[in-house]
Amino acid sequence: VVVNATGAWRPPPIVAGGSRTGIDHPDHVLAWNLVVARELFEDQAVGLPARDPRPAAGKRADGRRHLFFVPWRGSTLIGTLYRAADTGAGSGPSGAPPRPVRDDVERFLALVNEAYPAARIARDEVSYVQWGLLPAAPGGGAKPLVPADRARIADGRMAGVEGLLTVTGVKFTTAIEVADQALRAAALFLGRDHRRVPDGWLEPVAEAGEAADLAVRAVRREMARTLADVVLRRTDIAALGHPGADALSRWAGLLAGELGWPPERIGREIAAVEDRFAQGLVSS
Repeated sequence: VVVNATGAWRPPPIVAGGSRTGIDHPDHVLAWNLVVARELFEDQAVGLPARDPRPAAGKRADGRRHLFFVPWRGSTLIGTLYRAADTGAGSGPSGAPPRPVRDDVERFLALVNEAYPAARIARDEVSYVQWGLLPAAPGGGAKPLVPADRARIADGRMAGVEGLLTVTGVKFTTAIEVADQALRAAALFLGRDHRRVPDGWLEPVAEAGEAADLAVRAVRREMARTLADVVLRRTDIAALGHPGADALSRWAGLLAGELGWPPERIGREIAAVEDRFAQGLVSS
């Protein structure tokens, strides 16, 4: 059994003979949050109504939506805005996945400042833009797309492909349950008993100070292969923005020792992360 869990970036699987399967590739919604470098509401998470006159995903037909403000480490997370995302081949620069552009950030800021005028958030206060792709709920048609509210596990036999399960998740908070469902489906296909993922299966994450342990864990247990994998996706090193040149150099050195990078590879890895920050739109 092959479990395809590559998410929104997954292409339709290729089978023998070079043909692609008939397994559907759902529409996707681009979602993004802003991180603002100050606390707007001390020790409280707040939801405020907003009205978005532009066509967009994830809102009511009358344009109304809610924005949520969450204090975090001296900053504020604000979310979430959505729009339809084209995840077809070559949909972004050099075939890269779609991502928010500066107009998206400006639009979001306008909504935030309208919903909470006292904030008066300026563009240079946005330290980070978190973004990702979510599967859209089926049946959108001509209506604005809405993010799916539950994960999906597709059996390849429905498209004539034996032994293929395609998992499309929607939330980090339900990941363990979805993994358990995928294991159950695989066990059923193989005719074996299924053992539920045990409680406490996820080990506590090491403290931020234990950089070497985090680097080893990211590589050996979480399939990290680049500095961006570790800094932007496996840890919270850059959760509030650029961690500093010294920090990037330190982490690149740790990963080089684990992955056997030559000096020129270390330079390329740091440059790639610096380029992500230079764009001002960095994925978490």
